[in-house]
Amino acid sequence: KITNARKRKVIIDGQGSSIKFNDGLAFGCFNPYTGEPFDPCEPAFYYDPWFADIGQMLYLADNRRVEVFDILLDGNVNALHIGGRGGRDCAGTGLYMYRNEYAYLHDMESSYCPLDGLGIGAWHVMSNDDPCTPHYIDNLECYYNGRQGFSWVGGIGLTMTNSIFNYTGKNGAYVTAPGAGMDIEPGTGVAREGRFYDCEFVNNHGMGMVSGNTATSKMRFYNC
Repeated sequence: KITNARKRKVIIDGQGSSIKFNDGLAFGCFNPYTGEPFDPCEPAFYYDPWFADIGQMLYLADNRRVEVFDILLDGNVNALHIGGRGGRDCAGTGLYMYRNEYAYLHDMESSYCPLDGLGIGAWHVMSNDDPCTPHYIDNLECYYNGRQGFSWVGGIGLTMTNSIFNYTGKNGAYVTAPGAGMDIEPGTGVAREGRFYDCEFVNNHGMGMVSGNTATSKMRFYNC
């Protein structure tokens, strides 16, 4: 976890290495007394004792500039202890980035994660008049994740090239909605000005790309 490094550039050079979640980690909803998977009537929340939060593999927030490359993130979903559906939106993403001013991701893979391969959020970007938050992504591969290959939940100015978001929910362990290759779904802010070149969204459990939020605008797809 790296946060609030505004006066310097954060660089993660994986040098071809891999990071993998351990076997047997709990993810989802469980009865806190018996440890058995449990489906509550209502979705669990972070403070709920029924909720097992596995965490993000890499989490980068509130930084001025970020670069991540040459790394494999393996969520190991088939070897996790999967709980009930109510908690399957808890933290379990390969790389999650939040409120960074600028980011460049390239030559990396994030697959088999219980939640998403990649998540990018910028909930401080509340309107189309807010400053641009340029993110550039090239040659990113996300396969067999549980909910999405990529969730974009806020920001202005995303350019993605030569990237793959395939087989979400086809991991053999489970799928949680919407099971898409990519979901553009801003939370309290906006997602605007996305450009996607030569990307794949193939054979996912749900949609290849889905966006059901009116705060999404000015998206362009080329040769995808």
